[in-house]
Amino acid sequence: VNTILKEADLFCPNSVRINFTIYQEKYFEAIQSFFKLKYELEPKHYLQIGYQLLDKLKERLADEDDRVLFLEKRLQSFKARWVEK
Repeated sequence: VNTILKEADLFCPNSVRINFTIYQEKYFEAIQSFFKLKYELEPKHYLQIGYQLLDKLKERLADEDDRVLFLEKRLQSFKARWVEK
């Protein structure tokens, strides 16, 4: 089994440390865990962390990977609804 442990340490401005330990086959689970933060963080902080996660996924996956596109689309939708009012 060629599973590579990948860890992205993400920090939000209010000093709450959020660790996503990402296994190669668990990217979607990491994205789903991130979505749960929507109700716990201010929109600005949620987007900041989301774009950091997106950057990490883009480093490990192709830009056109379904998981990357899914997260990117959801972040754009969230930003349009909550930030650009």
